[in-house]
Amino acid sequence: MSFMRLGTRVAVINEKNEILLSKRGDFGTWALPGGRVDSGELIHESAAREVREETGLEVKIERAVGLYYQQGRSRTNVLYRAKPIGGELLSKTDETLANQFFARDKLPEIPFGKFYIDDAYSTKAVIRTIEISQLELIKLDLQLRWRWLKNLLSGRPEPKFPQFQIFVVSMIVDSSRRRVLSEFTKGQLPRVKLEGQYDIWEQLSDIFPLDDWQWVGVWQDVRSNTIEWVFLSVNEFLSNRWIAARDLNLERDKQYMEKVKPKHRQKVWFLEGEI
Repeated sequence: MSFMRLGTRVAVINEKNEILLSKRGDFGTWALPGGRVDSGELIHESAAREVREETGLEVKIERAVGLYYQQGRSRTNVLYRAKPIGGELLSKTDETLANQFFARDKLPEIPFGKFYIDDAYSTKAVIRTIEISQLELIKLDLQLRWRWLKNLLSGRPEPKFPQFQIFVVSMIVDSSRRRVLSEFTKGQLPRVKLEGQYDIWEQLSDIFPLDDWQWVGVWQDVRSNTIEWVFLSVNEFLSNRWIAARDLNLERDKQYMEKVKPKHRQKVWFLEGEI
């Protein structure tokens, strides 16, 4: 089984409501800045670092926008929305051929990933599975291999993707938000480890086949490179697995329940902890 590779994309939107795009040095196409998450690094800090390295700007991460699984690549990107707070926009860097803010109605041609931009201007958290044809996967693999070789020959070898332990956590609560479905006998929220060859929805439905899941939170332990995507569903059905939220055994499960008490949709929250 392959592990899930983790990356970020960042929609930096200024006070004019313009969005920052970078022309990639490897493909020569316009895209949002971003890159892989390093070992021992908080995901949102990785996102800010990638913007700084690729564009010269310092940004404040405002919220998580969505999770994007790339079919056939064993990779999930986390999209964040951010605003510039300092630094200097560089015309180009070691990784980019150009960096520029664009009005939303005057975007350059974006051959792949315009949905990132559309989602960044929306208000809800999204999850997408990005389907890529076998031919496109082969072409992408060849381009990435060529980039790897050029970076190696230039003295800037690319690091390997770190192996994160990524889990999907299911919170199924009743309408009162006081009761939650637990795993049998464990008194914990159901969890499943994400494997690279399956998308998030597929693995989430392995726990409970519901269609109203909301992505509500992220928990991360940088010491063990463990991450949990937390999903919420409000349902009423008969089960002997309902328990009171206060009876959950894991402290972080109780923290998750505390976060979902409001009945309105909210920004995806982030918690940092230790296993």
